[in-house]
Amino acid sequence: MIDTAPGRAWQRACQAMRLLGDPHLPNGVSDESIRIEAHTTLLATAARLLVDGVPAAVRRDEVVNMAAEAIVLLGATDHYGQAFEALDAWTLARETAPFALLDATLALEADGSWLRQALPPVAQRLRAAVETFASDTTAAAAYAGDVEGWLRLTGYAGDAAATARALRGRAVDTLTAAGETLGAAQVLVAVKPPDLARLGRLRETQGRLEDAAETYEVAEMPAEALRNWRAAGKWE
Repeated sequence: MIDTAPGRAWQRACQAMRLLGDPHLPNGVSDESIRIEAHTTLLATAARLLVDGVPAAVRRDEVVNMAAEAIVLLGATDHYGQAFEALDAWTLARETAPFALLDATLALEADGSWLRQALPPVAQRLRAAVETFASDTTAAAAYAGDVEGWLRLTGYAGDAAATARALRGRAVDTLTAAGETLGAAQVLVAVKPPDLARLGRLRETQGRLEDAAETYEVAEMPAEALRNWRAAGKWE
């Protein structure tokens, strides 16, 4: 019902969880697999409602609170809780970088189907954010993380490794231009194979002129190498 009647789907998911009762009482469901399925179904339904938009007949705080209860009953407060909190935060502010949500989803690994299945409706928006925020000084440092994983989560069909390398390079340029050399260096470590041209530029920005010159030489960029040797006063 989640596509055609999301409000009713939510009611059914809540009803199923409430009907479980106490597993230690005669009128409760003692089968642990059934209890896990009911709690996971409610969690998956809650995730989908946050992504699609909570129906008018359902209160958002009810969805969040019931999902939190299901997470506690599943005994997964750490990884499930962090993932759901990240989803809640991003769906409230979709113009922000979604990296906390993407990282939390990846961290769930095989246990994350309840969240992964909720993301396809916003896959294009997430992918656009992964591409856009590489040029944002406030978010570019995050590209030291699993950019390939982010792309795969959005259903990217191209060469994720090559695209991730290009995005990390753009993030390095963004941070270097802003003087955020520590963040740029951290992202640059994740660029494989190494990008010597950007490494030279970063070292030059850091004032490490001799290191920059040597790096530019290895990168076969003689004009840049000479500029740094001269700036360092190494005329010999």
